[in-house]
Amino acid sequence: MDNEISVSETEDLMETNNDVNVHREAISKIRNGYLVANLAGQEKVSDKEMDAKTEEFNDLMASLGADDGLKAMLVSQMAAVHKLQQLAFTAAKSFTNIERQRLFIKNTTMLSNVFVQQANLLHKLQGNGQQKVIVEHVHVYNGGQAVVGNVETIGQGGGKVKI
Repeated sequence: MDNEISVSETEDLMETNNDVNVHREAISKIRNGYLVANLAGQEKVSDKEMDAKTEEFNDLMASLGADDGLKAMLVSQMAAVHKLQQLAFTAAKSFTNIERQRLFIKNTTMLSNVFVQQANLLHKLQGNGQQKVIVEHVHVYNGGQAVVGNVETIGQGGGKVKI
């Protein structure tokens, strides 16, 4: 019958479903941490506010392409660093004391550098940091095979790698 699948295909499907469930569970836990961090210090949080923050988290994950647990953690950290950077910059502008301004500007600069490093890591994890390799000379011996032309494979980050 055409509708039958082998035991190994069934096991592969179960493993894939387990991987998907693990990713969903990890992202759910990261979302909860994000919500706790963003709503910290508030005694009561309305359902409307909770829904708004949940939607904010989902939009953030989608817009930055966080499709697994590691990327979701990184994006959540990037959001926290960005928020701290904005707060430090606002605080720096509010002081008249030069030393305090310098302290907050230094902190803002450090947070900016951390954010750039995180953005570069996210870019790398998404497979966008591709490298180009040019092969100028190839030896093919008896019984060997060679491929000539553009070849695309799926890289570690899920992105295409041109060979």
